Amino acid sequence: MHILLLRFSSLGDVVMQTSMASWIKRFAPSAFITFITAKEFTSLLVDHPHIDKVIGYERQKGLKDLKNLRNVTRQIH
Repeated sequence: MHILLLRFSSLGDVVMQTSMASWIKRFAPSAFITFITAKEFTSLLVDHPHIDKVIGYERQKGLKDLKNLRNVTRQIH
């Protein structure tokens, strides 16, 4: 099972979302968890024991943001 967690906003929201990764791993230890967050928060998540892959995302305005997000989702395997 592959689970995607997304959180782009404030640092506190990103940190709180890590508890969801821990909860998921507790009940589904074989789940592969990918976390997409703002690039400035990736260093906080890289060594998290329950997150298997961290992808940094740089938000843009308008349609560029949607295209960029689509490209980022292609990194998910």
